[in-house]
Amino acid sequence: MMKEQGILIVSFGTTNKNAEEKSIIALECYIRERYENCKIIHAYTSSIIRKILKKRGETIYSMEEAFDVFLEEGINKVSVLPTHLIYGEEYEKIQSVVDSYQMKFNQIKLGAPLLKDAQDMKTIANILQTEYPMGEEECLVLMGHGTEHYCNTVYAAMEYTCHEQGYKHMFVGTVEAYPEIDVVIKKVKENNYKKATLIPFMFVAGDHAINDMAGEDERSWVNQMRKHGINAVTVLKGLGEYERIKELYCSHIEKCE
Repeated sequence: MMKEQGILIVSFGTTNKNAEEKSIIALECYIRERYENCKIIHAYTSSIIRKILKKRGETIYSMEEAFDVFLEEGINKVSVLPTHLIYGEEYEKIQSVVDSYQMKFNQIKLGAPLLKDAQDMKTIANILQTEYPMGEEECLVLMGHGTEHYCNTVYAAMEYTCHEQGYKHMFVGTVEAYPEIDVVIKKVKENNYKKATLIPFMFVAGDHAINDMAGEDERSWVNQMRKHGINAVTVLKGLGEYERIKELYCSHIEKCE
């Protein structure tokens, strides 16, 4: 039977095969099971990553190529699900491509990023609290990507939300913006936490998580914390690997606008 509707899952992309399988492909499979009557395609927005994968013999669509496939197959209603965490430059690029294809489809709906609003932040805080119960002197550090875009304020809002939910032991930092690791370390020490569990606050546990968070270099987050006397450990698990966060992504498909 011909499928009349499509779902386009859009990620920045990763060259790490293990991370790709655990997060991106896992989410795609999860969505396929729940939307059996839809054609599912995933696309990467990073042309650099697509080129690297092409040299390996792997073809991943760009958004434009994916939309063209839908059109060729006669699918004129598409929901676009970004795996991105925040509104920002990458999300705006997705919005721009969606806008350029609006007239070619009967309907294109674009989903919100994972941290769309306060309720999403509360949901994720609760999920992480369940996944990582901490002892009295233990804290949980979430390492986000960070951006120069004004939407970077979402990371500070996420930490505030965690604390408002009663999870005072959760701290949020970013690799490429504020709050950086020095700010996180200061808070951890001021609150007398002796042990810190570091997790990537990213859809995929890719290069940033492997190198910047858990790497052997002295500048990695785990080693900087240890240098300050904090017993730091890392968990290389992207947000796309948690079942309840996959459910949250699915709810964003239903709310596409």
